[in-house]
Amino acid sequence: MSFETALTEHFDGAVEGETFVDRTLEVLQPLGFTQENTLPMVSFCRDEVCRPLVRKILRTWGETFEMSALAGMLFAGQTGFAAAHTHAPIEGGRERYLYIAGPHIGISEDGQTGKMKRFKRPGLSTACGALAAFLAEIESGHLDTELKHYDPEQSLIKARLLPKMGWGELPDLVRLTKLSHEVVREDLECLVGNTIDADKADYAIFTGIQVHGPDKDWIWPAPAYAMVNGERKDLPL
Repeated sequence: MSFETALTEHFDGAVEGETFVDRTLEVLQPLGFTQENTLPMVSFCRDEVCRPLVRKILRTWGETFEMSALAGMLFAGQTGFAAAHTHAPIEGGRERYLYIAGPHIGISEDGQTGKMKRFKRPGLSTACGALAAFLAEIESGHLDTELKHYDPEQSLIKARLLPKMGWGELPDLVRLTKLSHEVVREDLECLVGNTIDADKADYAIFTGIQVHGPDKDWIWPAPAYAMVNGERKDLPL
């Protein structure tokens, strides 16, 4: 199977990563969001292969409030969000925030999901390593659910994903990545709702799954929307 076939099979509708970021600006500018008045808040996996997309966001939107954790999870929590919501520029009496978040997965040139090439490393590597490690634990039949203070993010990944899985379910990595996206999306909307003052702030939410291909990154986007003056506006991508 080729990369293109695997991408279409598992992530139909994916767009090139740089195009995705460009579109965030194109659809938000008419609503009053600009690089000069918007604070972008970003959560992708800590993996260095996610950085090119983050750099594109930096070039497009300016400096970000960094929320990234393993698998793109939002472990900055309410404290982190509440702090960030005092940082945006104030223009015309309003603050503006842009949230971009999601997990990631590799697809190799020959269509293997969860695999990708890394710079100057032989063979294929795994992405997302944290989700693959969780999956390996499930497959082993020995799943450790204790909160490890020396491994807090991986412990919390398990705690958030296990309730999403059916009883006895053994997902593949694509399924686990999509479940991770569901969690990221739910947590993002919950954290924003709990910490933002909608009377003085507008915001936009973009989530999806970052897919690392042989020569570029892609985004499988979820429906995006903005809240402007308390009114929801669905955004075309």
